[in-house]
Amino acid sequence: MARTIPDPPLTILTEEISAAANDGTGYLLVHIPAGPVAPHMVDNRYFGRGDKTKYQMGDAEVVTLHARRRNAEADTLTLLGKEMDEAGQRGCFGP
Repeated sequence: MARTIPDPPLTILTEEISAAANDGTGYLLVHIPAGPVAPHMVDNRYFGRGDKTKYQMGDAEVVTLHARRRNAEADTLTLLGKEMDEAGQRGCFGP
């Protein structure tokens, strides 16, 4: 469900933990890390998560999170471009 219902889909990491009885039983640990494209929409609503609960986010919070992500992407591209320019001046990319 986490890969088909939310938009965009969630990343899921699972880990099997065998029971001490060693009889084929055990536990499945499911970890859903915060995604780089959060927040995710479900049924036309955005949800955030707290320590132990989830909550429906308001429009202002969603807009703020999207703007923060765009700014972080722009900052990363600016820094990468600066490093590439400096590397080119040092001759790291050829003659």
